[in-house]
Amino acid sequence: MILRRLALLAVLLPVYAQQAQEPPPIQFEVASVKPSDPDSQGGGIRPTAGNGGYWARGINVRTLVFIAFSVTDRQLSGAPAWFNTERYDIDAKAGKPGTVDELHRMLQSLLADRFQMKFHREIRQLPVYTLTIDKGGLKLVEHDENDKNYNPIQPTGRGTVTANNVAMFSLCLMLSTNLDRNIIDNTGLAKHYDFKLEWAPEIRPAGPDGDAGRGVAPVSDAPPLLQAVKEQLGLKLTGEKGPVSVLVIDHAEKPTAN
Repeated sequence: MILRRLALLAVLLPVYAQQAQEPPPIQFEVASVKPSDPDSQGGGIRPTAGNGGYWARGINVRTLVFIAFSVTDRQLSGAPAWFNTERYDIDAKAGKPGTVDELHRMLQSLLADRFQMKFHREIRQLPVYTLTIDKGGLKLVEHDENDKNYNPIQPTGRGTVTANNVAMFSLCLMLSTNLDRNIIDNTGLAKHYDFKLEWAPEIRPAGPDGDAGRGVAPVSDAPPLLQAVKEQLGLKLTGEKGPVSVLVIDHAEKPTAN
């Protein structure tokens, strides 16, 4: 029993340490947050040219939280219902071009300032996949360090993505979204990579209430995602239970007019 507890502590301590060392907040130089026109169609969010800020139209707060804190739906708890339904237009400008991490921290500050969002983190044992380098060897292409161009993981079709100059946490987030589990990165890979990944998404037939159910029928001749990750990237995903950091929303308010 003591050995089991020590083993669990060895897993959890790095997670607690990472949370305790969260960098100090930084803010956008100028930020406008307005309710979206309810009659407008479409929308989205993207960094502006040169990572100089964020542009968003018709975006809900839940999505803002996902981006700002690099969490998935399973890592968010306590969010009010209006996080899903209220949509906003955002124009945020940084004082100077920043890194992706800096933009995320600025977005966190915007949520705290304009939405009065307060939160805490908890560690919960949940189903996860651990990501390791496959015994056949890594197939990711290391990005040229002299090329500072950053393109996030972009869908180029159903079950197809391309990536340029992305860190492992971005790959883990993409895999987590598609596999409906959090990914624990045990690869030890600290550099940035370029890759293309193609797999067969599952058909999820509609249930009696019209919502998508779970199915296993593929929509293309490409391999399933776990197999594609192994064959195309040289990485292996193993299912188990593990510690997951959950972002718990303690308080939030709809923003006042600018």
